[in-house]
Amino acid sequence: MNHLRDALANLALGRELTRPALDDAFEDLLHPDTPQVLIASFLTALRLQGESATVLESAVGTVLKHALPFAGADELGPVRLDTCGTGGDGAASINISTASAFVAAAAGVPVVKHGNRSATGRSGSSDVLEALGIRTDLSTDVLRQIYADLKFVFLFAPAFHPALKNLAPIRKQLPFRTVFNLVGPLANPARPTHQLLGVADHQLAGLFARVLQKSGVERAAVISAQDGLDEVSTAAPTRALLVTPDSTEELLWHPELTFGTELMETAGLRVESAEESARRIRAVFEGHPERAVDEAAIVMNAAAAVWLAGKAASPMEGMALARLVIRSGAVLDLLNRYRKYA
Repeated sequence: MNHLRDALANLALGRELTRPALDDAFEDLLHPDTPQVLIASFLTALRLQGESATVLESAVGTVLKHALPFAGADELGPVRLDTCGTGGDGAASINISTASAFVAAAAGVPVVKHGNRSATGRSGSSDVLEALGIRTDLSTDVLRQIYADLKFVFLFAPAFHPALKNLAPIRKQLPFRTVFNLVGPLANPARPTHQLLGVADHQLAGLFARVLQKSGVERAAVISAQDGLDEVSTAAPTRALLVTPDSTEELLWHPELTFGTELMETAGLRVESAEESARRIRAVFEGHPERAVDEAAIVMNAAAAVWLAGKAASPMEGMALARLVIRSGAVLDLLNRYRKYA
């Protein structure tokens, strides 16, 4: 554990760590025999120093190095999308990114959704999928078959990142966010080529954009709504940092101007449980949403995703495509086909 001790000593002196030093320290951190006091001290020191792109890149790189493999590039194909967010917006809304992933997949975009249980809200992606009747504990072989058949699959993060298991109880005891709260949206073992990544804290958007740009992603959008959602908002403009390997462009998406939909208050998106979220999502897929804002939020985020992946020329065109696949029954069919795997 000497690398971790050395890194901690340098952080205590106010020194910034080099990338090699960070890589070595994170390797020690993930070792199952590392004392908890060292792990907690290192995570605290990093938080006090403040997150940087170098720290996050090192953490993500180390986590991916220890991740269990899912499938090779030949099996996955040239385009694979992930829709995810950091959480932490306090909205307790229906699972918009999970629902919009189904819509994007039904529209013809291959999707490998990476997610976990809820850490801050009432329903994480795996929670709502289980409430929809989908198993999240399937073997990797079955998951590969699902992706081959449906071009849509969900990867339950703890199953692919066993090295993070030892960190969970330590992170829960710390009264602040650590760098590993930021790692999840960037640690999809399928290495998405396109990504719609929601960030509740807009001050972190630039950090995620810088890390994504170096990750090999072809096209990504880091989104943070002006009303605090880590989704495209139905009630306020959404800031989007469009990332390619060569550039980052800042866009401002308006519900009315960009997506052609009326403003709708996001308070109506709130749910009390994963079961309620699942029920309301299914109602959208069945064509009779319980609340208009449910459908609007899902369609807007799906529109952004299909545009990002090149299936639509604009978010407005993406809206038309998203509505079409919902009303045709294709999204509900995809959900029901996924439910048959056990």
